[in-house]
Amino acid sequence: MQVVNELNTLFKKTSSSPYELWSKTVQENQICSFSGLLTSEIISSLIQLLDSYLKSNDAISRRKKNTINVLIEFLQNMYYHNSTLNRSDQIINGCYISIHRESNDILIKSCNLIDFEKIDPVSNQIMRLNAMDSLQVHQQYLETLDKGLLSPLGGAGLGLIRMLRESGSPLEFSFNQAQNNIWFFNLSMRILQVFPT
Repeated sequence: MQVVNELNTLFKKTSSSPYELWSKTVQENQICSFSGLLTSEIISSLIQLLDSYLKSNDAISRRKKNTINVLIEFLQNMYYHNSTLNRSDQIINGCYISIHRESNDILIKSCNLIDFEKIDPVSNQIMRLNAMDSLQVHQQYLETLDKGLLSPLGGAGLGLIRMLRESGSPLEFSFNQAQNNIWFFNLSMRILQVFPT
């Protein structure tokens, strides 16, 4: 059985694929991107790449830390919650992440595979958090830490809460069917005012 460690093959064969969109975004404002099987070494490399970029481009100190924290949460979500697609002749496993600079902001986009039954819990969690103001997000964060509440996704749900706390903007998301009960989970977030005006 062949193991395919990237989604590009599947992206190209799927209608309404995020590959089409993302292959067009490789422009001069892209800081870095990765497509394939996410490992701890790759996670470290992506964090170091972004950190170096932010330092060399005079990012605001506090916003630099926020941006790195958001990236870490993106990577952890993909690392721990990625599904695999089993075919008769191959297993497809992997993810896609890209990091862009748009004016004074940083935009992070990701895609990984997700089981169909997780779509509603993920959607509901993100919509509920997006509807909160910053004080409510902070209170939800403290309550989750204090009570050790588990989300419908099986974890504490702190990753999504941290993203909202650190970024200053909502999570944008969508789902596209890959095959049968496996879907693409597309997630993006803008970290505002990372660079001085």
